[in-house]
Amino acid sequence: METFFGLLGIVMLVFGILQIILFFKVWRMTNDIHIIKKHIHPDKNYAIREINKNNPNIEGILFDMLYEDMDKAVMDGRGEYEFVRENYRPLYKKAGIVFPAVFENINSDSDWYNVFVK
Repeated sequence: METFFGLLGIVMLVFGILQIILFFKVWRMTNDIHIIKKHIHPDKNYAIREINKNNPNIEGILFDMLYEDMDKAVMDGRGEYEFVRENYRPLYKKAGIVFPAVFENINSDSDWYNVFVK
């Protein structure tokens, strides 16, 4: 009986250590997700950095960011198309790029679907 409790104690100790290791691994993984999220959907500070670095692909970066934010506005059903456009106009101006006409004409969900889905 004494060996059973000794073995049970060792198993519980190993299990406890593994739980602690798992906790820190999950914690680290959540930090990695935040980094991945910023990389996949960069914030406006990223765009400003790329503009200041004179990135030759800044037009594509800004277009992709604007597309993602407009798509999010459509999917959320908020209809904040003008708000999204006004957030990106200063970035386009700072980069010296003409604001894309395709986004100028989007004022409803049906406009979005006609331009980008059909």
